Parts: sequence; C-alpha cells; structure tokens
Amino acid sequence: MKKILAFFASLGLLLGLTVAPAFAAVSHVYVNAGRLDNTSSTPSVVAADGLNKWFMYNDSNDTVDNTLGSFVTDASSPNGVGSIEFTLGASPMDRKNIATYQFSGITLSSITAMGFTAYSHSGVAGANESPFLNFNVDLSGSNTWQKRLVYVPSANMASVPQDKWNTFDAIDGGNALWTWSGYYGNGNKWPDNVTTEYRTWNNILSSFPNARILPSDPWLGVRVGEPGPTNYTADVASFTLGTSAGTTEYDFAPYPNVNVTIVKYLDGSMATASSASNASFPMVSSWMADNLGSGSGSYTLGPTGYNNANPYEATTSDMTAGASYKTNEVTNDVNNTSNVLPIDGTCQPGMTQLVGYTTGDSLSAAQGAEKTATAPSFTNLTANEYVIIWNKTCPNATPTPTMTPTPTPVGPPTYFAQCRDNGWKTFNNPTFKNQGRCIDYVEDHLGRVEGNIRYTAYSLNRRADFEVRNTGKSAMSAMGMFWYTDANHARYQVLVSDLKVSGKMAWFAGKVIHASNPTWVGQWLIVKVSKNSPSQIWGSFTNQTTAENDVMNMTSPADGPFNITGGNLNVR
Repeated sequence: MKKILAFFASLGLLLGLTVAPAFAAVSHVYVNAGRLDNTSSTPSVVAADGLNKWFMYNDSNDTVDNTLGSFVTDASSPNGVGSIEFTLGASPMDRKNIATYQFSGITLSSITAMGFTAYSHSGVAGANESPFLNFNVDLSGSNTWQKRLVYVPSANMASVPQDKWNTFDAIDGGNALWTWSGYYGNGNKWPDNVTTEYRTWNNILSSFPNARILPSDPWLGVRVGEPGPTNYTADVASFTLGTSAGTTEYDFAPYPNVNVTIVKYLDGSMATASSASNASFPMVSSWMADNLGSGSGSYTLGPTGYNNANPYEATTSDMTAGASYKTNEVTNDVNNTSNVLPIDGTCQPGMTQLVGYTTGDSLSAAQGAEKTATAPSFTNLTANEYVIIWNKTCPNATPTPTMTPTPTPVGPPTYFAQCRDNGWKTFNNPTFKNQGRCIDYVEDHLGRVEGNIRYTAYSLNRRADFEVRNTGKSAMSAMGMFWYTDANHARYQVLVSDLKVSGKMAWFAGKVIHASNPTWVGQWLIVKVSKNSPSQIWGSFTNQTTAENDVMNMTSPADGPFNITGGNLNVR
C-alpha cells in the first residue's frame, strides 16, 4: 500500500528544508489472524518472531478478545487483499480496537509519520463517522498514565467520505488536530490549562516537549466505537508509524501470493534469440507451498518464455507466502546433453559456461548483486523475488584470420561491477590501465535526467518535475523522484529505481508511492523523455516487470509522445 506519506523528506530536499534522509528505510509487515496475540493483555507480550504482536482489544472492559472482529478478503481494499472488519453490537458501550504494545517509550518528537487506512460504512451512523486513533500518553516524562491522546478524522476534515477507503495522516506536517481524553474531566482544559479542545501536533510537541507513548503501558490502537453507534461497521486496513530510523506499515490482511522470476543473462546482457542463437538452457527446480504442495520439475530458458511473455525468462506459479523454492541450471557435468559448462570447467569452443547466480527483490537489485556459485534457495517467501543466471560464451579456439581486423567495440562500462574481478580488462572502448581508472570513468559518466516541464496530453495541461541519476550499482539502477500534477488537480509521486540514458533520450521507471487517487498507489510508471526538436515526453502506468524490461530494452511507453511546451529538460 505505502499510503502514509514517508516521502516528505525527499520533498524537503527539493524545497531546501532541513529534513530526515530522503530515502529512509520503509518496511512492510503483514498482520493476519495467525500473528495476533491470544495469550495476555500485558506489555510483555512478544511474538515468536521477535515482534510485539497486535491483538483485538475490548475497550469497554479492557481485555484482549480476538473474536471482536474478523479478517475479510476484499479485492477493493487498498492492498487488494483485505482488512479487519469490526461491527458494533446493540450495546451503546461497544468499543473495539486493533491494538499493540510495541511502541513503548517512543517520544512524540521523534515520530515522523503516523496514520491509518479505514473504511466507514454509512447507513447507521453519522455522516462523518469513522474509526479513530488513540494511545496511552506520558505528557511529562514521569512514566505515569496521563490518559490518552486521540486523533479523530472528523475534527480534521470538513467531511469524512463514507463507503470508501480513506487514508488519515495523523501528523499532516504538524498540522493534524488531536484531543486529550482527560479534557472534559479536567474542567474542559488540558493539563497545561489550555482550554482549546483540539490542538495541532506541533502545538502539543511545543507545550509538552517530554511527551511520549507511556513506557509502562504503551497501549496504542485504532478504535471503532466512541462508544457506539450501535450496529455500526468499519474496516481497518493498515497502520503506519515512522521515525528517523525508518517507517513501518502494518497491513491487517492475509499474506499475498508470491512468485519467482528467473532470467538468463549472456555475456553481461539479457539473453535474446540472436545473442543465444535460439538455444535453450535446461533448468531444474523444487518447491514447497501450501497451495501447491511439495514437488520438483524441469523447465528451459529459451526463445519462448516459460510462464512468461519474455524470451529467456521463466516465472513460477503463484505460491502462498511462506513457500520455499530452489532452482539451478543443468550443466554438462550433470547431464552431458547440456551445452553449458560448470563454473569450474574449462571453456570449450561452441559452448557456454555458467558464471554464477544473483538474486534480488527486483530485476535491478538482482543485476547489482554479487555473483555466487551457490544455486538460489529461498525459504519463507513473503515477496516476489528475481534470479539471474549468468552465462558467458566460450571463444572459438582458432578464430578465422581476417585482414587487419577491426576489434569489435566493447564498452564503455555503465556500472561499477563491470570493472571488478578484472572486468576492466575486457573493455576497448575505451581501454583502462587498471580497475580504479575504470571505476572513475563510470562515476564520471553516470546518466542523469532532470526536468521541470509543462506539456499538454489529451487536451489537458500537465506538469512533471523530476531529478534522477544512475547509482552505478547495476546497468540501470537509479535513485530519484518524479512529481506529476495536472489542471484537474490530480497528482502523484514516484520513487524512481531504474534509468537508462542514450544520447539525448532517457527512460526511467519507479513505483507510485503517493497519489490523489489511491488506486494509483503501488503501480509502476514508465517514462521516456527526448531532448530533441521538439522535446517530447511519453509515460504510462504498468506493472514492475514490464516497466523494468521497457527501461532495459529502451521501449517507448504506450502513451505519447507529447510535445514539451515549457520548462527545462536536461539529459546527460
């Protein structure tokens, strides 16, 4: 989902503000029925995996009760899997929560992101009814319970949309409004005698600089019920909390299915029917997954993809999360019909040789990883993975002589790993004296694309701002951001991870991390720009595999080209 805004730091860099690192770590934790605590309501509860578990909490009698709500599958939910659904009963005192004790002692001043995603069902409640966030607070730093701070969406919005998913930012740049549960019992005033019921987050931080989540009882929950209204139904899909150390989003949903994509690289580049002479490479695999059981089998990486539209790529069937999977290339020391020599074999004319394996959670990550002779073996898979099988072509023993042969240009290198392990010796365009000179060349020639441009597409004025550069970790690994707005006030932001530059043209792609339309979040954007006459831009939403392949193959996106009518564009 990634809907709570962990990107404010990078926006601050653009504005010249002093902020936390732009690319702070973001982790994603699924919390399903199997990860709920069923043993105790004390802060000492720690799950077997080392994380303090979440639990359903009855705020009417202060007990853990994991029957209060149910996990529901809902393809329309923000993460496309589901949520926890609470329905209040006939008692007007019903108060149901998804809660945790795991944030003990966190100071409010250290919190950089906090919020939740929920769905309000209309019909039996007020027009602005919604779940709300609350936690036990120690305002003075004395480690004594001083009631709770409460974030109520209806106090922060003119109206809370009903019958739809809403993401509530409980920090909102310090402008989010919070109340204190002791306000009415304290004579309609806060402990510092302020009589304003709702105060901004920044005002609370300023007035209570030692405030923190109560260490001795760090209860925090998203509640349905004020108490009441009776028979009201609401769903909670996620909760996010971030500090300078990173941001974690907790998804209250089943684990998603996972798969593994295997890709053949030959002589340092993705294999094609031409580069591989239409050859097929035998592979074997084994697996264990709840939905597939245990098994093993064989497949090939060839000019026709295996369960994949791309040549020399294969993708496993979807497996339930937690699955195990192994795969390796079959070399001719195992099966003499294979045309692939093992890593420790001697290269022979007309053969290819296994160089090694790399893995990663994206194609670009696998490209930049260190090669290993150990075949990939995954256990407890909870996300998609990529495997690259690296081969090289054995040279002919006696090349046919030619008159004054012109060496085939090799190079220039585009990422640092190509210079290591004597790789610098393979280049003649240009040549290098040593590894250091090769690495310096890559550093000096890393691709960059920058722009703050305006253009019109499908009769709508649009604006794009971006700054992206290659990192040198792989052929197209990159870092940077892309911001989009248009005349209809639609907007989204993309965390760019892939870039290729060729002359005055650039291709880059990344994941949408924030958008005015929640359905765009999680999609991938592929963009092409050309600084020619006229300068142009292309762009389309797609999936991760297609976006990364389009960048690698320098394929134009489906939408475009559109002429750039204003602003600046720089490609180098």
